[in-house]
Amino acid sequence: MSTIQGLINQGLSHLIDPFRNFNFVVEVDGILAAGYSEVSGLGIELEVERRRFGGENHTEYKFIKQATYTDLVLKQGVSQYDYMWNWFQSTVEGKIQPRSGSIYLYDLGSKNLKYWSFYQAYPIRWDGPSLDAKGNDIATHSLTLTYRELKKGV
Repeated sequence: MSTIQGLINQGLSHLIDPFRNFNFVVEVDGILAAGYSEVSGLGIELEVERRRFGGENHTEYKFIKQATYTDLVLKQGVSQYDYMWNWFQSTVEGKIQPRSGSIYLYDLGSKNLKYWSFYQAYPIRWDGPSLDAKGNDIATHSLTLTYRELKKGV
Protein backbone atom coordinates (compact mmCIF):
# COMPACT_ATOMS: atom_id res chain seq x y z
CA MET A 1 0.00 0.00 0.00
CA SER A 2 1.33 3.47 -0.86
CA THR A 3 2.00 6.09 1.80
CA ILE A 4 -0.74 8.32 0.34
CA GLN A 5 -3.30 5.52 0.42
CA GLY A 6 -2.28 4.70 4.00
CA LEU A 7 -2.93 8.30 5.06
CA ILE A 8 -6.34 8.29 3.38
CA ASN A 9 -7.27 5.00 5.07
CA GLN A 10 -6.35 6.53 8.45
CA GLY A 11 -8.67 9.47 7.84
CA LEU A 12 -5.75 11.84 7.35
CA SER A 13 -6.56 12.93 3.80
CA HIS A 14 -6.55 16.58 4.94
CA LEU A 15 -2.76 16.33 5.31
CA ILE A 16 -2.45 16.02 1.54
CA ASP A 17 -4.01 19.39 0.70
CA PRO A 18 -1.47 22.21 0.54
CA PHE A 19 -2.05 25.50 2.32
CA ARG A 20 -3.48 28.34 0.23
CA ASN A 21 -1.32 31.45 -0.15
CA PHE A 22 -3.95 34.03 0.86
CA ASN A 23 -4.74 33.15 4.48
CA PHE A 24 -1.85 34.70 6.42
CA VAL A 25 -1.00 37.33 9.02
CA VAL A 26 2.22 39.13 9.93
CA GLU A 27 3.22 39.97 13.48
CA VAL A 28 6.19 41.99 14.67
CA ASP A 29 7.18 41.94 18.34
CA GLY A 30 3.88 40.27 19.24
CA ILE A 31 1.76 42.92 17.47
CA LEU A 32 -0.29 42.18 14.36
CA ALA A 33 1.62 44.59 12.14
CA ALA A 34 -1.11 45.23 9.55
CA GLY A 35 -3.27 43.50 6.98
CA TYR A 36 -0.78 42.65 4.28
CA SER A 37 -1.83 41.75 0.78
CA GLU A 38 1.50 40.17 -0.13
CA VAL A 39 4.64 38.83 1.54
CA SER A 40 7.67 37.82 -0.49
CA GLY A 41 11.31 37.12 0.14
CA LEU A 42 11.12 34.20 2.54
CA GLY A 43 14.33 32.52 1.55
CA ILE A 44 17.64 31.09 2.68
CA GLU A 45 20.58 30.28 0.46
CA LEU A 46 23.70 28.40 1.48
CA GLU A 47 26.98 29.61 0.07
CA VAL A 48 28.99 26.84 -1.54
CA GLU A 49 32.75 26.91 -2.04
CA ARG A 50 33.84 24.75 -4.97
CA ARG A 51 37.39 23.39 -5.00
CA ARG A 52 39.46 21.13 -7.16
CA PHE A 53 42.66 19.58 -6.00
CA GLY A 54 45.68 18.77 -8.15
CA GLY A 55 45.67 15.32 -9.65
CA GLU A 56 41.88 14.94 -9.12
CA ASN A 57 40.67 16.72 -12.23
CA HIS A 58 37.54 14.59 -12.43
CA THR A 59 36.28 15.58 -8.97
CA GLU A 60 34.91 18.85 -7.66
CA TYR A 61 34.63 19.16 -3.89
CA LYS A 62 31.87 21.34 -2.47
CA PHE A 63 32.02 22.89 0.98
CA ILE A 64 28.99 24.47 2.60
CA LYS A 65 29.76 27.86 4.07
CA GLN A 66 27.35 30.37 5.57
CA ALA A 67 23.63 30.95 5.10
CA THR A 68 22.36 34.11 3.44
CA TYR A 69 18.81 35.31 4.09
CA THR A 70 16.85 37.14 1.41
CA ASP A 71 15.14 40.41 2.25
CA LEU A 72 11.49 40.22 3.28
CA VAL A 73 9.06 42.46 1.35
CA LEU A 74 5.71 43.27 2.96
CA LYS A 75 3.06 44.87 0.75
CA GLN A 76 -0.17 46.38 2.06
CA GLY A 77 -2.88 48.89 1.32
CA VAL A 78 -2.25 52.43 2.57
CA SER A 79 -4.28 53.10 5.72
CA GLN A 80 -4.27 55.16 8.91
CA TYR A 81 -2.13 52.53 10.65
CA ASP A 82 1.49 53.80 10.92
CA TYR A 83 3.25 51.26 13.18
CA MET A 84 5.60 50.01 10.46
CA TRP A 85 6.13 53.48 8.94
CA ASN A 86 7.17 54.81 12.37
CA TRP A 87 9.65 51.95 12.74
CA PHE A 88 11.11 52.74 9.31
CA GLN A 89 11.27 56.47 10.07
CA SER A 90 13.14 55.76 13.32
CA THR A 91 15.66 53.70 11.34
CA VAL A 92 16.13 56.56 8.86
CA GLU A 93 16.84 58.85 11.82
CA GLY A 94 19.55 56.47 13.06
CA LYS A 95 17.52 54.90 15.87
CA ILE A 96 17.90 51.31 14.70
CA GLN A 97 15.64 49.00 16.69
CA PRO A 98 15.91 45.39 15.51
CA ARG A 99 12.68 43.48 15.98
CA SER A 100 11.57 39.91 15.49
CA GLY A 101 8.33 38.61 14.06
CA SER A 102 6.52 35.84 12.25
CA ILE A 103 4.44 35.17 9.19
CA TYR A 104 1.61 32.76 9.98
CA LEU A 105 -0.04 30.76 7.20
CA TYR A 106 -3.41 29.18 8.09
CA ASP A 107 -5.41 26.41 6.47
CA LEU A 108 -8.90 27.12 5.15
CA GLY A 109 -10.45 26.49 8.57
CA SER A 110 -7.97 28.88 10.22
CA LYS A 111 -7.01 26.10 12.64
CA ASN A 112 -3.80 24.50 11.50
CA LEU A 113 -0.89 26.68 10.64
CA LYS A 114 2.66 26.89 9.46
CA TYR A 115 4.84 29.81 10.33
CA TRP A 116 8.21 31.36 9.66
CA SER A 117 9.90 33.47 12.31
CA PHE A 118 12.46 36.11 11.43
CA TYR A 119 14.89 37.54 13.98
CA GLN A 120 16.81 40.79 14.42
CA ALA A 121 15.02 42.51 11.52
CA TYR A 122 14.97 46.16 10.64
CA PRO A 123 13.48 48.07 7.72
CA ILE A 124 15.78 49.07 4.87
CA ARG A 125 13.39 50.30 2.16
CA TRP A 126 9.95 51.82 1.79
CA ASP A 127 8.19 52.11 -1.57
CA GLY A 128 5.15 54.35 -1.73
CA PRO A 129 1.98 53.84 -3.72
CA SER A 130 1.65 54.39 -7.45
CA LEU A 131 -1.11 56.96 -7.81
CA ASP A 132 -3.30 57.22 -10.91
CA ALA A 133 -6.31 59.56 -11.13
CA LYS A 134 -7.81 57.36 -13.87
CA GLY A 135 -7.80 54.18 -11.79
CA ASN A 136 -9.71 52.87 -8.80
CA ASP A 137 -7.24 50.30 -7.45
CA ILE A 138 -6.25 50.20 -3.79
CA ALA A 139 -3.18 52.34 -3.06
CA THR A 140 -0.46 50.01 -1.79
CA HIS A 141 3.00 50.51 -0.36
CA SER A 142 5.74 48.11 0.59
CA LEU A 143 8.33 47.82 3.32
CA THR A 144 11.50 45.77 2.90
CA LEU A 145 13.06 44.17 5.98
CA THR A 146 16.47 42.63 6.29
CA TYR A 147 16.94 40.08 9.05
CA ARG A 148 19.58 37.91 10.65
CA GLU A 149 17.88 34.52 10.85
CA LEU A 150 14.79 32.66 9.65
CA LYS A 151 13.25 29.56 11.25
CA LYS A 152 10.25 27.51 10.20
CA GLY A 153 7.73 26.41 12.80
CA VAL A 154 5.23 23.53 12.91
